[in-house]
Amino acid sequence: MIIAIDFDGTIVEHQFPMIGNLLPMAKEVINWIYDKGHDVIIWTCRSVADTPEQYKDMVNFLNKNGIHYSKINENSDKSTFKPFPKIFAHVYIDDRNFNGFPGWEVVKERMMWLELAS
Repeated sequence: MIIAIDFDGTIVEHQFPMIGNLLPMAKEVINWIYDKGHDVIIWTCRSVADTPEQYKDMVNFLNKNGIHYSKINENSDKSTFKPFPKIFAHVYIDDRNFNGFPGWEVVKERMMWLELAS
């Protein structure tokens, strides 16, 4: 599967343009998803074109903290459907959904159910 994960408010506490603290279990669950063979796309408003310093800080943060990802703000090579600028994914993990971000424990539980269903 292709999993799009928002950065601010989902991987870290929302403190844009600063980078907040890493949310509990974010690294562990993201790396678990990645290690299961899923493409992890970091899906963020931080961009090379619009916020180059904030983008660089985010990439450095992800790498320094050992958070695995396939791409940032780009469609997966596995996708044949490539809408632009929207990122195509099977699952979107974001703090801006109807009920807010449920936490990484819930994300892992739901990802386990999705794997069983597929």
